[in-house]
Amino acid sequence: VLVLAVLGCSTTPPGTSKNSASPEGQNRATGHILTKTEAATRSHQIAKASYILWFGLDGVLQDFEGRVVANFELRQKAKDSNTVFLDFEEGKISSIRVNDNPLAVDTKRYDGHRIHFNHSELQTGMNRIEIAFTHPFSKNGNGLYRYVDPEDNKVYLYSNLEPFSAHKVFPCFDQPDIKASFELTVETPSEWEVISNTKEREVTTVDGRKS
Repeated sequence: VLVLAVLGCSTTPPGTSKNSASPEGQNRATGHILTKTEAATRSHQIAKASYILWFGLDGVLQDFEGRVVANFELRQKAKDSNTVFLDFEEGKISSIRVNDNPLAVDTKRYDGHRIHFNHSELQTGMNRIEIAFTHPFSKNGNGLYRYVDPEDNKVYLYSNLEPFSAHKVFPCFDQPDIKASFELTVETPSEWEVISNTKEREVTTVDGRKS
């Protein structure tokens, strides 16, 4: 489970409105639903999933940047379905590469809920999908939530990915029986504090940004 909190962030710039609403009691609509049949079909398709994640965060923009490398095994038994999809709710995609081959991004590829791949674009065995994207910060407490505290006028971020909200942060196979390891890099202003559920391996600072 990916857990990310960013604390003690920079003050809100002049002209930026404060969002003092708490996520408690707000609309927690689930968006596009993954059916039991779809989840069962995909669990037969996919194995050995892992993600390499990068996020670019600041205290100004209402969207965050991200990149994900999804590595996974496509099983032979997946021939009963012609496509594989990654969940990704209401983001924007700037580029996709599959096994080092660039793919066009259009509404057939990405419908605002899922990113679709034909079997002809994949290979039996291990595959690598690289996606660059942006996504709005959450306003209802699910996904990656952004909050401006009216007391100190600072920006705070935290993630809530359960039970079906990981795909509101990054493209992934968002179902509990496709378990994956992940490597996470977060780039922020140097004065921010980033907390995850594992201790960082290293911290570097360049031009007022740290990661």
